[in-house]
Amino acid sequence: MLTQIGQWLASRLVTQCVGLSIYVNNDGKRCFQLLLLEKQKGGDLTVLAKERFEQLAEVKEWLTEYPTAPIVCLLDGKSVLVRFLPTSGDSTGLDRSKILKQVVPTGKEEEFIINSYFTDTGIITAVSRIDYVSQIINEFKEEGVQVLNIALGLPGYVQFESYFNTDQIGQLAYGQYTIEKGSSGYTAISRKPNVDNELQLGEYRLTHHEIPAFGVAAQYFMPTNAVLDIEEVTPEQKEEHYNHQLHKVLMMAIPGILLVLLLINTLVFFNANSQNAVLKEASAGKQLMYKTYTEKKKQYDQRKAIIDQLNSANSHFAFISDQVGGAVPSGIILTDMSVFPYVEKGRVKQFEREKLVIKGESNNATVFGRFIDKVERLSFVEDIAYQDYSFNNRKGKGVFHIEVLMGELE
Repeated sequence: MLTQIGQWLASRLVTQCVGLSIYVNNDGKRCFQLLLLEKQKGGDLTVLAKERFEQLAEVKEWLTEYPTAPIVCLLDGKSVLVRFLPTSGDSTGLDRSKILKQVVPTGKEEEFIINSYFTDTGIITAVSRIDYVSQIINEFKEEGVQVLNIALGLPGYVQFESYFNTDQIGQLAYGQYTIEKGSSGYTAISRKPNVDNELQLGEYRLTHHEIPAFGVAAQYFMPTNAVLDIEEVTPEQKEEHYNHQLHKVLMMAIPGILLVLLLINTLVFFNANSQNAVLKEASAGKQLMYKTYTEKKKQYDQRKAIIDQLNSANSHFAFISDQVGGAVPSGIILTDMSVFPYVEKGRVKQFEREKLVIKGESNNATVFGRFIDKVERLSFVEDIAYQDYSFNNRKGKGVFHIEVLMGELE
């Protein structure tokens, strides 16, 4: 609920956004195009600044000049596939699995992220592996650059094509692509621009290499007809951004409220007999406002604590699962493993930060005993707090449940 309020406030209070276009060449070299975009009162978009770099450190330094502007990112080039899929009639019935099969026939849906933009004549779609996109985001995070959202290929082009005067039939250069448009609409997209066009926006003239950074920033301010599952990669950054907007508004409002109450109390002091009722009402209102703020701050702190613990669990899961997996002998099948399990004790819900729960199957009690011995010798294990093994004659298999107390994880 607090995040939704923060999102609503951000849509009305945030007027500037940084668009960051990243193009990765086949040799791994990267080009960063940055653009600061402002939404004016009438809804028009204006470029305030732009720059081009080849090093992430230079990007970080440039961003320090605009600390309050959210950063939205576009990823293109190596490991990003962009296609135009012609369709006949309504194309909105195509789900992400069908779209993926047309771009990567052997691809597994759970391994890929897809951006799809629907047009009258087809679908502009871009796909990339989740691991690759997450690696880029984590690299930015390690440098202290918080990316609010990230898109692939041609972000939201169909949302603001009016800026490019595309009513004409012909070609438009957009980043590293040429977009073909016929009399009935879009017909094809090809890598490498065949034409050289520019976009005039305020005092800035944008080349086709700079237009993608404008596109991803413009999409922040506009509704979209796109299917974007890419946002699942950056939920922590989005929630932190929107909660920050909510907290900023509360911090701005409370001093004003307290100042008004102070003025009311001053007037009441000089006219105590006639304004006694007003004084009590103002005092009650002040207490209610403070109580409301305290409750909202408590909710925010609880949500942040849960997010921090989830991040901690995720960061250690690969190490723990690798260590436990290496200890599994032949004859043991693991069915479930939970790091920092989430439990309810009465009305209290919390993560058990020092506990690891392992469940599995084994038809041999001796093999299970060897597995317990190996687990006890793992570097992060302090003790086996609970273990249970039982054999189900009807199903013909044994099942076990182990609870491990863990020491300090680095």
